[in-house]
Amino acid sequence: MRTRHFKMMLTEAEYAQIRALAGDQRINSSDLVRRLVLGPNAARRMPSGANLRDIAFKLSSISSNLNRCMKEIHSAKISGTLNEAQFAAMYEAIRIGLKNWQEPRETLRKEMLRFKGNG
Repeated sequence: MRTRHFKMMLTEAEYAQIRALAGDQRINSSDLVRRLVLGPNAARRMPSGANLRDIAFKLSSISSNLNRCMKEIHSAKISGTLNEAQFAAMYEAIRIGLKNWQEPRETLRKEMLRFKGNG
């Protein structure tokens, strides 16, 4: 647990340079200084917001499609209109959806491990 404070005086140019470097690395100024002084494992780098939005969009789209397929299968089964061809088509759509789920899920896992692992 960090309990100590360290302060330093900076010029406006130095402060701007630190803020810019921190922003480039998606960390705050304190973590930038901590990383530079204590090493790369001393600060956590935040996952890219753009990457997380892209992953969330992909996962949301896939899950929505999977949910729609499951609802259609259930409705057709209840009404007695589900035939073998419909079931096969829906099963294939679900199989493809689950396969497509793997890539964004793995990308998300890697982003989170990078954050957790300070790298």
